Amino acid sequence: MKCSLIGRQVFASVYAMRNVFVSFFLIFGFAFALNFQEPIPGTYGCFVSSESFFDPNAQDAGAKLTLEPNNQYTLIAGSSTEKGKFISSRMEDNTEFTELFQSGSWISLQPSSSVEPYLGMFIIDGAGGLFVILQNNNKSWIRCQSQDANLYEAVKVRLEAKAKRDASLEGAESSGRVPVLSPMQDVAQGTYQCYYSRDSYDDKGNPAPEPFEKSFDLQFFSNHQYLCTASWNADGCNDRSNDNNFELSPDGRFTWLDGDMEIYYNDWVSRYGQSADGIPSFVMYQEDEDVWTGGPLYDVFKCARTSDVTDAAPSEQATAEYELLPADIKAPPPPAGAGGLSGLYADFTVRQNTYSVLGNNGMPYMQVDVLPPEFMYFLPNGYVYRGIYEWSYEDLDCQRVKKEGRPLCDTYTLTAEGFTFGSEGRMLPLQVQGKDLTIDGTLWAYQEPASDLPLDGVWEYTSGFGGMSISSKFWTFGKDGSFMIDRSSAVSYVTPEIGGATTSVAGYNADPTSTGRYSIVGNTITLSFADGHKEKRVFSFSSNDNGVIDSIYINGQLYWSSN
Repeated sequence: MKCSLIGRQVFASVYAMRNVFVSFFLIFGFAFALNFQEPIPGTYGCFVSSESFFDPNAQDAGAKLTLEPNNQYTLIAGSSTEKGKFISSRMEDNTEFTELFQSGSWISLQPSSSVEPYLGMFIIDGAGGLFVILQNNNKSWIRCQSQDANLYEAVKVRLEAKAKRDASLEGAESSGRVPVLSPMQDVAQGTYQCYYSRDSYDDKGNPAPEPFEKSFDLQFFSNHQYLCTASWNADGCNDRSNDNNFELSPDGRFTWLDGDMEIYYNDWVSRYGQSADGIPSFVMYQEDEDVWTGGPLYDVFKCARTSDVTDAAPSEQATAEYELLPADIKAPPPPAGAGGLSGLYADFTVRQNTYSVLGNNGMPYMQVDVLPPEFMYFLPNGYVYRGIYEWSYEDLDCQRVKKEGRPLCDTYTLTAEGFTFGSEGRMLPLQVQGKDLTIDGTLWAYQEPASDLPLDGVWEYTSGFGGMSISSKFWTFGKDGSFMIDRSSAVSYVTPEIGGATTSVAGYNADPTSTGRYSIVGNTITLSFADGHKEKRVFSFSSNDNGVIDSIYINGQLYWSSN
């Protein structure tokens, strides 16, 4: 393989690892641990190499691989066309190479002809490039990739970043800025108190370290989920999302896989091990530049285990049962004569919160939050759920009681004189207009069931904060019953410089894409994800004056059509 002198010098670390990749790979021998991602349908251009799957000089094979949503594939090479089906499965094992890619899965292409199956993997690199890596019968590498993707550059960038972080940590350990931790056979499970310090420099270039102060608590669970809690809105804390996942390698290297900690601390060096005094500990360390002076900054988190976990893991908290008392404790039944309504109603009155926040550049911003609609779900037996029941009303049991002792649902009574909520006890004025209700002057619009609604296209939700951060979520629904979820977040702000100039600072993060199949019955959308698990959520929609669906609501969150 030919490579320029410059290329050999710059990319030496990549080629030094080539044999390691090849020996580990051998299709079934490549130990890996990635977020599971079903192969994403699309057309991939294919390259061939006898050297490695990330060979920059791989030859264009003039072939196109198309993956279909129905797990069928077509491989076109010149005048030859091959069709068949593909099967994917989760990668289970762990190695240090998890830093190189974002998500993926094993993949097997099984031709309809007598040709032997192609075995390999589907991966998404840190820049969002999509790749199908295969080996053919003569052991040549076949790399099929999305347009403009460059796996060689992705591997090089990740390895160089890893080497820089490792060297940075070694320097911090030798200077005493962070404690030296010894690897230990441990799963990190427990509660950790974390303390933060920043080592900065004064105007004369002398070190000016700050004292360590308590910042937040971290809980690590045996299912590789984490929970960060703080009394203030710390970066990455107080988010109880089921997406909070981490990976711990045998040598103590710690990796945030998902969640807010991954967004804020992905570029930090993170290590886990045993401190000199024998306490299981965790450190995060980052070398940075002071945007005000241009001088170096060193940020350090030191965390030590203090106790066992005190909360349920986020995946357990995300269940309806977590919020309830045992099922044998029943709520009072509706009063005699209660009931008479059925279905989902929404109050679309525009409400907003307006307040001032301080941006990263020290400038105040006016933040305006437009609040989502309010919902009520009526049962004909006299129960009403006031709000969004995020696990779907289909699974709502109004005889249950919340942990704080209040019934899960309210009750209601409908008479000619008016409307009464059981929890309030006073009669409210009521007007009925077709299927809609006006209760005490507020219009509650009936939400038509969405069974078999023909969704097609992209639906988007975007939020901003203080003029400096934006997060977006996209749902793509296909007429064939497929769906895809994409999430991204970006941070941008302006910093002052000498002479009144300004510098724009920006950061971007994209979460792994989720795919699967969906079905809608009534006001419930059932999502069957590619990894095998299912979720139910509340679903409703709105149409414009022409009867075209222009917005949908998933668990009460509004998504506009991007078509």
